[in-house]
Amino acid sequence: MNLRRKTTHLTQEVITKISCKHCGDTCPSEPIWKDEIPFCCNGCKTVYELLHENGLADFYSIENTPGTNMRSGKGADLAYLDNPEIISSLLDFQEGNTSKVTLELPAIHCSSCIFLLENLGRLHPGVGACQVNFVSKKAAITFDHSTITLRELAELLQRIGYNPNITLNKGEAHTQQKSKLPLKIGVAGFCFGNIMLMSFPDYVQGGLEEGFARFFGYANFALAIPVLFYSGIDYLRSAWTAIRYRAINMDVPIALGMTALFLRSSFEVLFGHGLGYFDSLTGFVFFLLVGKWFQEQTQKKLAYDRDYKSYFPLAATRIVNGEQEAIPVNKVEPGDVLFVRNQEVIPADCIMRNGEGMIDYGFVTGESNLISKQSGDKLYAGGRQCGSGIEVEVIKSVDQSYLTQLWNQDAFEKEKGNLSGTAEKAASFFTWAVIGISLVTALVWFFIDRTQIAFVVTSVLIVACPCALALAMPFTYGNTMRIFGRRGLYLKNAQVVEEMAALDTLVFDKTGTLTHGQMVSMEYVGEPLSEDQKHMVYATAHQSLHPLSKAISERLEASDVKPKSFEEWSGSGIVSTFGECRIALGNAKHVGLNQPETDQSTRVYVQIDEVVKGYFEARKEYRAGLNELLKELAAFYQLHVVSGDNDAERETLTQWFGRETEMRFNQDPFAKLEFIRTLQNGGAHVAMIGDGLNDAGALKQSNVGIAVSDDLYSFSPSCAAILQGTELPRLTAFLGFSRYAVRVVKWSFGLSVLYNLVGLTFAVQGLLTPLVAAILMPLSSISVIIFTTLGTNLKGRRL
Repeated sequence: MNLRRKTTHLTQEVITKISCKHCGDTCPSEPIWKDEIPFCCNGCKTVYELLHENGLADFYSIENTPGTNMRSGKGADLAYLDNPEIISSLLDFQEGNTSKVTLELPAIHCSSCIFLLENLGRLHPGVGACQVNFVSKKAAITFDHSTITLRELAELLQRIGYNPNITLNKGEAHTQQKSKLPLKIGVAGFCFGNIMLMSFPDYVQGGLEEGFARFFGYANFALAIPVLFYSGIDYLRSAWTAIRYRAINMDVPIALGMTALFLRSSFEVLFGHGLGYFDSLTGFVFFLLVGKWFQEQTQKKLAYDRDYKSYFPLAATRIVNGEQEAIPVNKVEPGDVLFVRNQEVIPADCIMRNGEGMIDYGFVTGESNLISKQSGDKLYAGGRQCGSGIEVEVIKSVDQSYLTQLWNQDAFEKEKGNLSGTAEKAASFFTWAVIGISLVTALVWFFIDRTQIAFVVTSVLIVACPCALALAMPFTYGNTMRIFGRRGLYLKNAQVVEEMAALDTLVFDKTGTLTHGQMVSMEYVGEPLSEDQKHMVYATAHQSLHPLSKAISERLEASDVKPKSFEEWSGSGIVSTFGECRIALGNAKHVGLNQPETDQSTRVYVQIDEVVKGYFEARKEYRAGLNELLKELAAFYQLHVVSGDNDAERETLTQWFGRETEMRFNQDPFAKLEFIRTLQNGGAHVAMIGDGLNDAGALKQSNVGIAVSDDLYSFSPSCAAILQGTELPRLTAFLGFSRYAVRVVKWSFGLSVLYNLVGLTFAVQGLLTPLVAAILMPLSSISVIIFTTLGTNLKGRRL
């Protein structure tokens, strides 16, 4: 009986000491099992399933314990996040039950981190979209605060290994995070220099006396310890946890090389066989960190969303002493009064002063619901006014990186390009290949010279660098974005470059795209209007961003009259009411007429209280250089025209496009979208080029939506790129440069493969020392960065 009790007690003790696969904590007496793997709670099991179902087990390379216990209460230190004032200061957006916050997560490490965070909603139903900025290590999270509070959200992130770095002084936290790498470089550089100095006598003939050799050997050993376990700890930690959870990443061969060098050198020093290779070890870590620093600095320079105002073409209308003036959004300051038209994006957090707001926050939250706002209500940046114009007072400076983030919401993302996916697979395959070559090399050298195994294998592990494969695209495409931005083409993200290179079909809108956004003339024809009627027509047209509406408002004298209500039908017209009076502006069908237009002008009919008084006749001018542009494009692309206007100018357009070009007129926005979809179903890669107003659906549906803008107001979140109207004649050059950028990436891949083949050829023969390999490894990454940057810059000068 006693033996049975002891056995039972022993069994229970063994069970209680089973460790959780995810967090490493001790499981309860009855662990939760999945595929014969123990977990301490459902939360840990869910995270594990989420990663392994998608082949992203390298998530565990973040740190030794990437996920803390999902059932442990580690939120005590986050109690301050229950304070309403602190919550308000941290949130980017709060409306109804929806809130949005941007948190710095220093533990973000690789693609698995991005995947896990962007699927955070699978861990808690209250979490909506999560958008990760890998460079800045920040995540913009939309959540339902009636289901999960900000504190609970932070605790959730903490429990899965992403402890948020929360501070009201956000700049301070970022500075502290950045200071670690230079310090690690300093430690590695100091130790490397001193070890080289103390090892120098050993390089010359005769070497050192035994006493000095032993002393310097111990000194080198002591100096190598902080280099390995401080400067190089991130690589060791990453590799160990990857191996521990049967995953692999690029840090594994690096860590194996460091460990082999350290163990071999320690053995030689401690047992009196020599000074070892501590100079190679410390030099390797030093040059590796220098390369990493150079890469980070270059990435920061190319991280355009951090200084989006240098190229993002968005303007605002400021009211000064009753007069309206257009200013760039980066000039908007707290206290400014802005006029926001129908369908215009609110650039900064504001308080509504005048008008009736109907705000659509779909640009922010991904869900389009109109929210009524009155004078005194707070409006958040990124909201879009849907109705008559409103006056707002700015209470917070414009954050253009936030506008960039909104433009890159998941709702508008495209699938990753073929080349991007190929590069990621190649880098993963390369890492396995390097480890395999190292094992074979070790086996061969076992029979040649066992004492040289660590030396040769370390050189193989160090010299082979898959990093260049991962660097080629972000630097090439990032620099291409910068070049395009300086010349009037503003891309949503770097992936658009690859999508532009794959295009084979271009679809053009007419008004505001092929023609100037500004009308050459706008004359009224019909029954004379009274002064009051002119004021109401002006007030109606002034609410809209459409080029024709703006031309009418510029033609008439400004007025303070404000409509009681306002509606706009895309591609048709607008209607507003002033007391009992109803004003309608639009095409013939919009005002109930059936009069096809046959001349080369566009008419905007004026209807007052169901009576058509006349029309504004707009004559447009086609953009300069259009004929030459279309001839150039026809050599590479299939061209189409879809327009909401009549076909009065078909013959003119046929002369430029050719009779084989399909042209569709009188197309509403839905018809344009369906036309794009039909082309894509036929296998075409389509770019829609329009003004971003009546083309929003088609721009979003197309592979690349390019919004042509003359006045910088009509920003469309559905587009992938914004092209200044004056730069349309450069379109052929932009598209050609995109194809060139893809070729540069492929050349970089070839350069990287060639470097690694040559380096491995020397390394496996024992002709390459670990120190030389340590210098060559970061140089390979730097060479790719220099090659891609110079290659695109030289081509860009001729753009």
